Amino acid sequence: MGAVLVDALADPGDASLPAFHVVAPPLPGYASSGKPERTGWTVERTADAWVVLMARSGYARFFAAGGDRGGRVATALGVHHPDHVAGLRTFTPCVPEPVGGIAVLGDLTEAQDRRVADTRRFWRYGGGCSLQPSTRPQTVAHALVDSPVALLAWVLDKFWASTDRSDDLERAGQKRSLPRAGGARQPRPGTARGTGPGAAVTTAATTAATAAAQDVRRARGGARG
Repeated sequence: MGAVLVDALADPGDASLPAFHVVAPPLPGYASSGKPERTGWTVERTADAWVVLMARSGYARFFAAGGDRGGRVATALGVHHPDHVAGLRTFTPCVPEPVGGIAVLGDLTEAQDRRVADTRRFWRYGGGCSLQPSTRPQTVAHALVDSPVALLAWVLDKFWASTDRSDDLERAGQKRSLPRAGGARQPRPGTARGTGPGAAVTTAATTAATAAAQDVRRARGGARG
């Protein structure tokens, strides 16, 4: 899916639409990135590094976009480097629960009640995908990088539980990359996760947030049932 978006942004196929230079660096320790020499690659430190990367690439001002951990890095860019960020978009916004809990918001709509219930259900039954790698990343990492079956099972679980399943499963599982799973990299022990659920931040950068219909982590924070 990422390659599809990159291609569409670089060449929209319509002369009336804007085209962009797309810079898509991997997160430290992920995908094509090398192994970090030391721990401490928080989202804030990654954002600082990306500002330097963009400047060295000739872009003093740019748009930032991302989801999941990449969305937090994009947010950190807007928070800590607003003069460089022309616009910010995150498609996994993390909204902290207000002090005092959901009750302080008063009566919720039926749709809002469902979202709160979805969030609590996620943290009760599905939050291990976040908690386990954040505390003992190497435990699951060895299985994911050694076994294509383990990697596909991990992807399938997320595909089934956390999306609307409208995408093609074979493409979502990146079938062609599975035999090379041994070359993948995982977070290293001690790597800080950066700004997490419940942290309220502000940014002067123009910001847009998108939440997919089946994004179960719409209102994260204190709603961990």
